[in-house]
Amino acid sequence: MAMPDDLILIRHGESEANIVQDINSGKIDAEKEIADDYPKHHDKTIRLTKRGIRQANSVGKWLKANDLLELNRYYVSPFTRTLETAANLMIDGHWRIDDRLRERSWGEYNLLSWDQIQEDNPFSFKVREHNQWYWRPHGGETLAGEVRERFESFLTTLHRKATNERVIAVSHGGWMQTARFVLERLTPDEWISQVTTKEYKLWNCQTLHYTRINPNTGEKAPYLKWRRSICPWDEKRSWNNGEWVEINSKQYSDAELKEEVAKYKQLLPKELLED
Repeated sequence: MAMPDDLILIRHGESEANIVQDINSGKIDAEKEIADDYPKHHDKTIRLTKRGIRQANSVGKWLKANDLLELNRYYVSPFTRTLETAANLMIDGHWRIDDRLRERSWGEYNLLSWDQIQEDNPFSFKVREHNQWYWRPHGGETLAGEVRERFESFLTTLHRKATNERVIAVSHGGWMQTARFVLERLTPDEWISQVTTKEYKLWNCQTLHYTRINPNTGEKAPYLKWRRSICPWDEKRSWNNGEWVEINSKQYSDAELKEEVAKYKQLLPKELLED
């Protein structure tokens, strides 16, 4: 199955929830009562801040400056902060609201800080530290499971309906990091090693642009083979200085598989591992 020529993924702008998380973590000095009220609301209802609106405006300007306004399909998560981001791109879009693009469900941890999660359930917090790709917030979704399934379902739609087209989608950080796992054919260990570093942080309104068109030759690949990551409101936060990166999947020799295995110690005493 063919793919769109270009797939542009945009994280929503700064939201009120981002401010609440900073209050809870002590980064912002404000009355705790303000933050304490937020878990009473569903994550879907959260609005952008004024800074978030400006960030969305900057993405629209970047799209225009890079001749990316000739778009065929426009998708947006149903959450309020993504709708507000899409509207403030100001690109005269014809948006399809698609529930598959929604934020990962955090279940009972909705809008809680990491400190609050650790206090409520230290075991769950420790599980996440071991492997956040497979971790499930209590009552919520795993990135490896439900979120990946939603993205792959969306990708199937693009296979069927958006061949050779240019597609834009406004979504959320966890959803976009999951999209990276699929589109860039990462292993779980590769994914974890990247998302836990500042170098691969998805800032508000970070824009991932995937293309089939070779940036150097103009030749078209059969799949999305190049990616660049831009932060339009602060170019210093763009990955790899905003340059294109070619996507290549790795194949492993027997020796390399053994090297992967050797990263983990066996848990049982040697005598129990003998024949």
